[in-house]
Amino acid sequence: MKLISTLFILLSVSLSTFAQGIQFFEGTWEEAKAEAKKQNKHIFMDAYTTWCGPCKMLKKKIFPQDEVGKLYNETFISVAFDMEKGEGIELARAFDVKAYPTLLFFSAEGELVHKSVGAPEATNFIQIGKDAVDPSKQLYALEKKALKEDAKQEDLQNYIKAAGQAFTSNDVILNKWLKTLSDDDYKNEEVSKLILVSSYDADLNSAIIDVLPKLTIDTDEAYQSMAYNTMRPLIKGEASRKEWEASFDVIRKKVPNHLSEKIISNFNINYYFKAEDYQNASIEIDKAAAALKEKEPLMASNMLNSFAWRYYELGLDTKYIKKALTWVNQSVMIEENYYNLDTQAHICFSLGKYDKALVACEKAIEAGKKKGDDVSGTESLLAKIKKEMK
Repeated sequence: MKLISTLFILLSVSLSTFAQGIQFFEGTWEEAKAEAKKQNKHIFMDAYTTWCGPCKMLKKKIFPQDEVGKLYNETFISVAFDMEKGEGIELARAFDVKAYPTLLFFSAEGELVHKSVGAPEATNFIQIGKDAVDPSKQLYALEKKALKEDAKQEDLQNYIKAAGQAFTSNDVILNKWLKTLSDDDYKNEEVSKLILVSSYDADLNSAIIDVLPKLTIDTDEAYQSMAYNTMRPLIKGEASRKEWEASFDVIRKKVPNHLSEKIISNFNINYYFKAEDYQNASIEIDKAAAALKEKEPLMASNMLNSFAWRYYELGLDTKYIKKALTWVNQSVMIEENYYNLDTQAHICFSLGKYDKALVACEKAIEAGKKKGDDVSGTESLLAKIKKEMK
């Protein structure tokens, strides 16, 4: 009887381990590599940031699942690093992490073998883990194969597909693949989608720009991505107004007219924010919102709310906070949701409009709870509002 009880306890512990989902290794990158080598396992790295919503979704809903934990605990030493803190900053540079979440996979020796960007559902996440240990599907194995002189179109296309999922690219392979395509290929849905996905990591100097007009599907998102990638160095670095204007000329030359001025207006917002010129930033935000409202009202609503919150967080002068209030009011008029109601409540409270803040706050909490959002911050604001109204 004592033996049976002991076995039952051991079995319960074993089952509970799998029920806990992915077990993350606590330690440095070097320590993780040493552990992987010791156990002869691959390494999975969750490259995240604290502000990334999809990163939080993975941690909350995907990593804890039993089936996910079973595969990843058996196959990988799993680690998680904030790419904006401590050791994560250097790891982000070393492994070219540009979007979040990025899922990185390494051999037991610490060599990067596979990469994926985004927050997949559990089934896809499990498949990504399986692909990461399969040499015929690993991103960097596919890259080596595609770079060979005798690479077939299928080899090139397999790499393009995997690279798109990883938000990365190899211009040599991309150009080689594009040269194999015929006019009929451009009408093929799979080929068209691969070209669009490839554009997300390309700039306006890429050969993709010449083939976009040949596609029979909507390419607006591709042009916007390529324009952003062209402007990325200016957005992240220190550049003069003259340098920004020169890049705007490139956008006007290579991007269709119906998109170019809208894109330039968005980049102007970035420029004026960097220059802390919030007056001109306000003008550009109004222009961008007006352009979006007619055809893409929900996008306009999200943009207005985003900038309203940004002005509020910066603690700008009252005139700018009042401007932010007009933006979030417009956002709420287009579509009420937890996020813009929460912004509206915070801004009204900061301006001493307690009655309006109370109404917006209570609506936000109700909307947030219906969607399953964390409303604790809004509830704290509600307590402050009620205290001020006593």
